[in-house]
Amino acid sequence: YFHSGAEDIARWAATGRWDMQAHGTQAHDPMTLDGFGRRGHFLPNRKWLAAEGRLETLSEYRVRIEDDFVRAKRGVEAMVPGHRVTAFAFPFGDYGQNDQSNTAESAGLNQALVKQNFDLAFVQAQQGMNTLESNPTDLKRFSVPRHMTAEGLMSHLALGDPKVQSKLLRAQMWVRAGQLGRADAVFDELKAMGVEEPRVLADRAVVLQRGGDISYARNLFAQAAELEADKDGPAGELSKQRLAQAEHAAAPVASAEVQTFTDSDRNEISKALLRGGGVLKSVRLEGWVGQGEYSDRRDPAAPLPLIRSREGGVQARWFALPGVELDGFYARRDFSWGATGFADNYGLAASWQAIPALRLTLRDGLGNVETAAGIRRSRKFHSNGAGAAWDPALNWRVNADYDQSRYNDSNRQHDVRLRLTKRFSERIAVGAAYYHGESNSSRPDYYTPRRINQYSGLLTLNDLFGEVNPRTGRARAEAQLQYEGGYGLQQEGSRRVHAVRGALGLNLLDDLSLRVGGQYSESPTYISRRADGSLSWTF
Repeated sequence: YFHSGAEDIARWAATGRWDMQAHGTQAHDPMTLDGFGRRGHFLPNRKWLAAEGRLETLSEYRVRIEDDFVRAKRGVEAMVPGHRVTAFAFPFGDYGQNDQSNTAESAGLNQALVKQNFDLAFVQAQQGMNTLESNPTDLKRFSVPRHMTAEGLMSHLALGDPKVQSKLLRAQMWVRAGQLGRADAVFDELKAMGVEEPRVLADRAVVLQRGGDISYARNLFAQAAELEADKDGPAGELSKQRLAQAEHAAAPVASAEVQTFTDSDRNEISKALLRGGGVLKSVRLEGWVGQGEYSDRRDPAAPLPLIRSREGGVQARWFALPGVELDGFYARRDFSWGATGFADNYGLAASWQAIPALRLTLRDGLGNVETAAGIRRSRKFHSNGAGAAWDPALNWRVNADYDQSRYNDSNRQHDVRLRLTKRFSERIAVGAAYYHGESNSSRPDYYTPRRINQYSGLLTLNDLFGEVNPRTGRARAEAQLQYEGGYGLQQEGSRRVHAVRGALGLNLLDDLSLRVGGQYSESPTYISRRADGSLSWTF
């Protein structure tokens, strides 16, 4: 009912555009496999002989399928005089190789008989490529759907190249490991090969979006959606969905935030902030205003231990060039009730993906000491630092950071941090860390460690809960917990040290999310606690 006739086949062959080969005589028709009427493919199964109540013997099976091969070859040659049939396409791509037959010998028999009658034979496969090393009677063939355009077919063939498939798989593994520099380098390789299919553009956009470059990611998602040949099919729908998620990530956001902090020196800080931000071309902008309270229970003799503050600031994150990111902020705090004047703060950072496995960062900043005693004494500091993040292998990362701070009371502080982490999955990571801190002296109005060395192990757990929202790309809830424990050595004493950090995000609605977090850190001579929460609305 869906086959063409002999006249059509002869006419098509005469155009020179079509190469007519064999596909079986009766081999495309299902046949009975047992007395219950179960039916299956012609070539890989022995036939049920109803009149005799048995399956055909192996020799009868061999005669039947060989006859079908021979008749198919002669039949096509008869329809196209002078033409030599050299190839065969196994119906349904099945000759018994998938172990879904009632005859264990079917695969070997079909291969032997097809080689006697044809030079080439093909099985169905959605992906893959034939090479000179391929088995000539087990080649891959792709059945082009009737809705596929020429552009769609060319894209499918480009993506089907095993080299391209292997690179896409490598890129996906790097992304899952969080090693985005290595993933992006794979897409540079594909671009150099001339492979810029919609699927490749969209996958690269995922890398950029995870790295924070929402603007460029959104542009690539839009290109992928526009170039997708099958706009109404699964691939087209996925492109539209990813573009919608990028648009949501780039939309303006407003949030209300509260923070609290206490430490073993009896410092207490609380803040309430209003934030707003969005994406403008390749820059993410954010601004905030808020107020805070600072108290110092260790200095009860101070005439006004409670200090109030008002602050405002702006922050920008600019993806200036591929692999280059610039971050900066400026903030001003005004103080009253026990302290007068203001404090200017700024921070600048530049990071560069030097090679796929290595990202370098430089930092510079000016800040004020955020304790009540430090504010009363106008304590400020200027800091400089550098960092490196190295991905030596899949799921392995090494971080190294050095920072120095110069205070306006002649104190100096130097910090060195080293960390090695191994990700076992997107949910679990373990590692080891080393911290060295050194300052000129310990001060009564703020904490600076003297000759501290800490050695610790790390455990990080991440998980998503609930289905992922197709509009936002977010799960209903996200949770993270990190524990760091080990031993700390300091001039004043040594003991076991701990640090626990946790965060929970709830996406209450498509555009409304709640986040709460906390941290407890314990060094040989100092303990700090922090908690924060925010409610965000995306417009």
